[in-house]
Amino acid sequence: MKIFFASIFFALCITGCAGSGEQNRKTKIVEIESSLYPCYGEGLALCMQVKEEGKSYRLINGEIAGFNYTFGHTYMLEIEETPIVNPPQDGSSVARKLVRIVSKIEDEIGKEYKLQFSGDLTSVVTFDDQKYQLLGYGFNCLSAIDCSNLLELHSIFPPPKIQHNLFLKFQYAGNSELVLVAYGQLN
Repeated sequence: MKIFFASIFFALCITGCAGSGEQNRKTKIVEIESSLYPCYGEGLALCMQVKEEGKSYRLINGEIAGFNYTFGHTYMLEIEETPIVNPPQDGSSVARKLVRIVSKIEDEIGKEYKLQFSGDLTSVVTFDDQKYQLLGYGFNCLSAIDCSNLLELHSIFPPPKIQHNLFLKFQYAGNSELVLVAYGQLN
């Protein structure tokens, strides 16, 4: 008899827990901007700018599981959001999962993106696999731009200026490719 009641109690607990998780899960349509923007969470990163219907754009920290973002494309996505019970410090409090891509629209060639960074800028630009990387996203350099200087920001903006602001201006070259056309220090 005790086993019978214990089994019923266990089943009720599982059903109750599953039901409460389902109640917290939300499905929504969001727009993802065609460029990533600098943000700070567990360190400097590039974050997606997301807009829900009737709301302003906001940066989201974290990924959308099952979604592979590419620069130069504006997306409309149906996503599922589930609250994270104990999120990491400076991490996202919501887990996001792609349900479906509603639309994907490519930017016009030549569209410009201006990104601004502040703080310790020594690791913003790197050179890996024969390509320049902006926090892990590849880009090319306009032939008139010496991108190798960006690898040594401390020599361009000597301390303490390295702790100040840097702008990078890119143009969209099509096929998800970015070209750096200008960079410098912001006052």
